[in-house]
Amino acid sequence: MDKAMTNKLKIKSSKDFSDPAEWREYVRAFVPDEDVNYALAFERTQLFLCFYRLRGMKPPVEVKAELDRIELRRSKRSMTCCSQRPRSN
Repeated sequence: MDKAMTNKLKIKSSKDFSDPAEWREYVRAFVPDEDVNYALAFERTQLFLCFYRLRGMKPPVEVKAELDRIELRRSKRSMTCCSQRPRSN
């Protein structure tokens, strides 16, 4: 999962493809197997949020709460990883 998050800028957006099936094939071909499901879910989430933004709407409260929970969990994990690294002086 972390590789996909780190490399998300290197993965083409589904918007770059005329057919969603082509994009899924691209992801399966170029994203490490363990990160494919994350990359697909991440893109679906981005498209979902874009749908609401374009219409000037807020996403449902439940969705916002879940995204906040995921972000909090991800930032806590990131802080834990950073605190475990040896410091170089």
